[in-house]
Amino acid sequence: MKIRKIVSAFLCFLLCGCSISKNQTGSSIEEVEHVVKTKYAQKVYIQYPKTSYDKVNNEITKMIKMYENKAKKIYIHPDELNISYEITLQNSRYLSIVFYIYLCGNNAYDDIKTMVYDIKKDKLLSIEDIINEKQLINISNEMIDDFKNANLSIENDNFRIHSAPIMKNYQRFTFTSNSIKFYFPKNTLFYDKTEFEYPIKKIKTAQVQNNEVLYEPFQKIDETKPMIALTFDDGPHKFNTKKILDILNENQAKATFFVLGTNIENNEELLKSMIFHGNEIGNHTYSHKQLTKLSKKEIEEEIQQTQNILQNNIHYCAKVLRPPYGSHNSLVDSCASSYRVVTWSLDTLDWKYRNTEKIVDEVISNVKEGDIILMHDLYKTTVDAVAIIIPKLKSMGYQFVTVSELYKYYGDKVRKS
Repeated sequence: MKIRKIVSAFLCFLLCGCSISKNQTGSSIEEVEHVVKTKYAQKVYIQYPKTSYDKVNNEITKMIKMYENKAKKIYIHPDELNISYEITLQNSRYLSIVFYIYLCGNNAYDDIKTMVYDIKKDKLLSIEDIINEKQLINISNEMIDDFKNANLSIENDNFRIHSAPIMKNYQRFTFTSNSIKFYFPKNTLFYDKTEFEYPIKKIKTAQVQNNEVLYEPFQKIDETKPMIALTFDDGPHKFNTKKILDILNENQAKATFFVLGTNIENNEELLKSMIFHGNEIGNHTYSHKQLTKLSKKEIEEEIQQTQNILQNNIHYCAKVLRPPYGSHNSLVDSCASSYRVVTWSLDTLDWKYRNTEKIVDEVISNVKEGDIILMHDLYKTTVDAVAIIIPKLKSMGYQFVTVSELYKYYGDKVRKS
């Protein structure tokens, strides 16, 4: 339960019409202008942040105006309008603000409003942008269990109605460094206002599954220019994959990395960086067994193990799958029905030759628009070849996109083996 700060009449007078700097959570958030708006005679004390983002500022202005009008129209003098706020910034991208509103007249009125702003997309987010209905059920169930274990009374209509997994019940939320925090005003779940935090690592969010918000491509695609997809199998490799990512970033290029479940552990930050810069992660099974030699159960285990590791460790849901050796049949395709099964159209044979010049020549001599190019991010010779191939193909007018993007723009025209 939050404890509201009491501000003296002298301080109210001193700050009337002024603005100060307010640094929240140390160096984890940029400095914002802290504005205080007061009307001491009418007992109005409003604090709000002035940010660098017009959409946020406009929304704050609208909200304050609404409550000022509410105070004038509904409540009979003497009244009090008090608005305070807290602000956090997650990963230099998601700006979260929670407002505590207290309006006292003939009837006391407590409310909580939140705003979550995606700086990169210039968008105010709703809870529907973050989670889907199935995930909301999990959140609701865990919240109920937590309050029950805390010996709080949950056997009443208010709690039952406002804890139900309905999106409108969970619209008040912010991001902290490690969790999504939900807010419930006074007299919803309990008599006092209530907060519930749910770890971000538990949320397989709709954003992450759709690769739209947290993992958003930074490169603009020109539909008039030819596209190809570079793909790398069998990684990630702690050193070579990092070098390939650096080359991609330097050239504003993207690729798809088909990873093995056995190689993910201790490389989570590398994978997060991979996705953050607009690349795609594909499922290459857990242990690189030839799927056409396995039973249905074994195939499903090979695929699902890697998917589970990706989801549990970096909150990512792969959409594409490359069977080891490109080997698949109707049974494999059936087990992988929720993925796009991807092979390739140009094989560099980098695993065989381990020769930079041969790899470069194979690509430059044979590449065509719509190609999916197969390489492996395990070898230094491949890294050296990529450093030559990407600038060369860029000079020839090619764009480097992910496999999913290639299919989005080319459809059936994607070249196949």
